[in-house]
Amino acid sequence: MKNIGEALNLRNCILHNFEYALSIKKKINFVIVGGGPTGVELAGSLAELKHYILPRDYPELDFSKIKIHLIQATEKLLDGMSKDSSNIALKYMNKMGVNVWLNNPVIDFDGKTIFTKKGKFKSYNVIWAAGVKGAIIKGLGEKYLVNNRIIVDVYNKVQGISNLFAIGDVAIIKGDEEY
Repeated sequence: MKNIGEALNLRNCILHNFEYALSIKKKINFVIVGGGPTGVELAGSLAELKHYILPRDYPELDFSKIKIHLIQATEKLLDGMSKDSSNIALKYMNKMGVNVWLNNPVIDFDGKTIFTKKGKFKSYNVIWAAGVKGAIIKGLGEKYLVNNRIIVDVYNKVQGISNLFAIGDVAIIKGDEEY
């Protein structure tokens, strides 16, 4: 999403799909691919809609038919954040009934089924929130990398190299481990 219009369009599409699936009493899967900040926030927002918002507006409908899946390729949610942050997010997702699938990279999607390392998910409601991987300079060396991203300072200068800068998805500012 790049602007408010796209966000509102996604919101309206999600609400329409919730309403449609529940009105025909059919199971519905929402699948979010990517367990970073965007994916976690989307999964939490969908779960809150399912549990708190929509039941007030549609008390006659069965919300147990809605399943929310969050698929993450790596071993934890919020990969770039602390282990504590990851654990708190995972506990909240579990509490809200979100099915979290860790270490489960997506292999393919044919428009109605997502194929992953551990299985498949049928869904017409897929939201891709996985990150973009930047291209690393060949020969840079492992000491300059964390999670396949180049370590930079607050000025985006590559740590340990005086005349090299990195920005965007390829860069990571290494900060206090507590955060």
